[in-house]
Amino acid sequence: MDSDSLKGNRLQSAYRRLRQFVVYCRMNIRAIAKAAALGVVILELGGIWHEIHQMRSEQVKNAMYALPEEHRNVLRGAAAKRLESSSFVNGEVAIDGPVELDEPVTVEIDR
Repeated sequence: MDSDSLKGNRLQSAYRRLRQFVVYCRMNIRAIAKAAALGVVILELGGIWHEIHQMRSEQVKNAMYALPEEHRNVLRGAAAKRLESSSFVNGEVAIDGPVELDEPVTVEIDR
């Protein structure tokens, strides 16, 4: 019988805590709604910032490829090498001949 009474006390205690939580939420619904809305706005702004950063990075990379090779070689630096090396290829890649890893490799893309 002691175990039944302990289970009953625990159940009543849990019910009481749940009821207190519901009352707290009802009394502070505006603050909870404001906090949730603020959280959503922060997440959206973070997503927008990420997209803008990614678009800028792609624009810089595309602008580098649009320049003639002489100008590209002049502008090559640590940032240019980092941007150029961040491209991914989905599909098959075929390399004809040896490739030296110390020098940049010119790549032609056929669709």
